[in-house]
Amino acid sequence: MSQLSITARKGETSQGLGKPAKRIDGLAKVTGGARYAADHVLPNMVFGSYVTAPISMGTITSIDTAPVLEIPGVLRVFTHENAPEMADLKPFAAGGTAQQSKMILQSPEVLYHGMPVALVVAETLEAAEEGARRLEIKYDDLRSGALTLGADNAESIPYGEANPDYEDIQIGDADAAEKNAAHLVQGTYTTPTQHHHPMETYSTTVAWDGPRLTVYEPSQFLVGMQNGIAEAMGIEPMNVHVISPFVGGAFGCKATVTPHLAMNCAVSRQLGRPLKVALGREQHPTMGSFRSPAKFDFTLGCDAEGKLTVLRITDEQLTSRFDPVHMNSAEPVTRIYACPNILGKVRLTRADCPSPGFMRAPAETPGMFPLEVAMDELAEKAGIDPVEFRIMNEPDKDPVKNLPYSSRMLVQCLERGRDKFGWSDRPKQPKSVEKDGAWVGYGVATALYPTNISVSFIELEYDYEGHVKISTAAHDLGTGQWTVVGQVASECLGVPLSKITVSIGDSDLPAGALAGGSATTPSISRSIYQASRSMAERLGELSAKMETPPFSEEERKDLKVEGAKLVTKSGTSVEIAKILEAAGETTVLVRANNPAPGMGTKGLMGFMKGKPVLNGFHFDDHTVASWGAHFVEVRVDKLTRTIRVPRMLGVYAAGTIVNPLTARSQMIGGMIWGLGAGLLEETMADTKRGTWVNKDIAEYLIACHADAMEIESEFLDEKDTVANPLGTKGIGELGIVGINAAIANAVYNATGIRVRDLPLRLEKLLDEA
Repeated sequence: MSQLSITARKGETSQGLGKPAKRIDGLAKVTGGARYAADHVLPNMVFGSYVTAPISMGTITSIDTAPVLEIPGVLRVFTHENAPEMADLKPFAAGGTAQQSKMILQSPEVLYHGMPVALVVAETLEAAEEGARRLEIKYDDLRSGALTLGADNAESIPYGEANPDYEDIQIGDADAAEKNAAHLVQGTYTTPTQHHHPMETYSTTVAWDGPRLTVYEPSQFLVGMQNGIAEAMGIEPMNVHVISPFVGGAFGCKATVTPHLAMNCAVSRQLGRPLKVALGREQHPTMGSFRSPAKFDFTLGCDAEGKLTVLRITDEQLTSRFDPVHMNSAEPVTRIYACPNILGKVRLTRADCPSPGFMRAPAETPGMFPLEVAMDELAEKAGIDPVEFRIMNEPDKDPVKNLPYSSRMLVQCLERGRDKFGWSDRPKQPKSVEKDGAWVGYGVATALYPTNISVSFIELEYDYEGHVKISTAAHDLGTGQWTVVGQVASECLGVPLSKITVSIGDSDLPAGALAGGSATTPSISRSIYQASRSMAERLGELSAKMETPPFSEEERKDLKVEGAKLVTKSGTSVEIAKILEAAGETTVLVRANNPAPGMGTKGLMGFMKGKPVLNGFHFDDHTVASWGAHFVEVRVDKLTRTIRVPRMLGVYAAGTIVNPLTARSQMIGGMIWGLGAGLLEETMADTKRGTWVNKDIAEYLIACHADAMEIESEFLDEKDTVANPLGTKGIGELGIVGINAAIANAVYNATGIRVRDLPLRLEKLLDEA
């Protein structure tokens, strides 16, 4: 059974798509009924606290556990000398289930700063944490590892050397086009290292019952976590039960089996007792994934009329010594504008850190920064308004794949945003408009995010009284998925949301969609739609048992459930309760899955084994994506150079919007994150010692209310059923894309200072003070 099922309150009258329904899980969250991974208290449970290496690299020479074991309540200290043995796993970014391949507590070698070197287990949390603080570890062979691109002891290689499946993007002749361009922008653009800091840190509560393991862990991918844990423990996936109905923030960091999660499960099995481990905030950055820093060597050129003629990008990112992880920002960047000559290359820098991973729009957020800043630079050289410059370079087809777009309303987003934002008031020259002692500037940038489809099995049950139960092992990261699942079922069955019960977040349910790549809503929509058709077909079969069958054999080929009735295409109907009564049934149950075109049995089986199988960007000979335009106003203080953002506007075209209420929150949240990524967010590296400096949210700067005041988002009405019969697309990551570039462009418009390196802090505006 599912850990938790939720039904909308009786007062909820919303039905179908496009209605601003209140979250059905809201009551559980505000009353404390929503239980997160660390909230579970199990009989005979013990607590664990990790010790992480304060050095960059070296070798453990001794660990003095005796004083720690004398602390009342401390049971064991696990180190490389006595920890359970575990084989390395395949990393998620390479098609596996793990955050990184290298497991922990397996060797005296310290490979990176913050690597776990011991786990103290005690009867109480206080004893475990005290033991972790008091554990004395001595190190030798101390070395300073590389944490940055360009470090002397890092290794930079073409990505193809690490990934033989990778190919450069090459269209036309970029070399010749570069020589002949009328206007040219060339330069290096950089984005920094960024670490996840969700409200809920990594938390694990595990318990064994004979051969069966129960795991309470915040998860974005139950199927992957179930299979990955099973592989690490050497047991069958059916013996792993992962429960994660609520997640306190994720966006990439909780999609995988982390090394400490695998160790927690192994230690619990060895102790024969349930174990709870919740990481401290300062441990989160080095015991999980992060966004790699990126360096872009970028060239953009156009002819005398302003039409792009050449786009060249080399994208270099950081990875660990042991995993070839790269997000490939060159891929989406080359799909935005019409350009006949494109060259996209990718390089990899091996350094001494954990393996990086996914963070909201992992390729698009860093990649769009150089493109959209260079577009502004080139527009200025060509003497063309930045918005008009983007519009005039609108492509007829995908410039790389030469495929038509299933829908593309980027121009409409730009035009609507231009009018609504008041772009005509944009300062014509830097430092030409002042308000309250600050220069005013406007900036624009475009956004895209590919439409991805994951496998998603759905179980749909309709009962005699017209109630619907829908079950799938999908996830809600706090974005409103509980409600969206119910709304899609409401649309497909014509049943009010108040009569629908939703069950998600439990691996015992039918294997659900990966909550990554903005894939959950379009994936679940496809499968619920298919399930509703299967439901109608099954009810049609049962209707034949009625004393007078209501439908002909031909009519039964195209039936639809509409609320309490089963309806033919011509409008003939019969009450479902009467069908069930005649068949001697109280409920009818169907199960369905509608994977993306081209998924095939191989892809389906890979998903069921925990592989992150996503079909995206291309369906049925179309390029499919969501689009957007971001407009930003900044004010830069003339004396202090502090930057404030009084206004942001996002205009999006993302197919059918299931719930405008939660969708608005999604986009505003993404825009605020983009604001922080543009102005503040950066994990600083001490390059001499090879360590991260700001590992908590006291020093890791994020955006707050004072940094942004008026934020508005708007969706255009877009119809696109190529990837999804209901027209739904993913939106979760679209809102962050391009914001950092729009801010940089606005700052230039205000000050005349062009910044190509993020984050854009006031010290980068002091060169002309």
